[in-house]
Amino acid sequence: MTQGGLFERRWPGALHAKAAPVTSKLAAREHVASGRNAAQSAAVLEYVRRWPDSTSRELAHRARYEMSGLDRVAFARRLPDLEKDGLVVKSGARSCELGKRMAVTWRVA
Repeated sequence: MTQGGLFERRWPGALHAKAAPVTSKLAAREHVASGRNAAQSAAVLEYVRRWPDSTSRELAHRARYEMSGLDRVAFARRLPDLEKDGLVVKSGARSCELGKRMAVTWRVA
């Protein structure tokens, strides 16, 4: 299975809360149908591969430095999705270099 195929199987209902407004549900469907969800997931997974044991904020900072188009919100949303898919795991917690607070770190499963 290709990486794109792996990420394309996520269905829109997994991207919003059951009680979410209809606008959120429509946005989730469009996000998946457009391929943006799969593209973000693949990019986030690659950042975790390249910088294991980083926090989501640190990963987002590196992505912004590389002008990838990914922001902190994309990392915060896609990392739990990737965890549910068994592709990444929480590797611990430590003080984030940027936020200066305790934060979860991530690595490839």
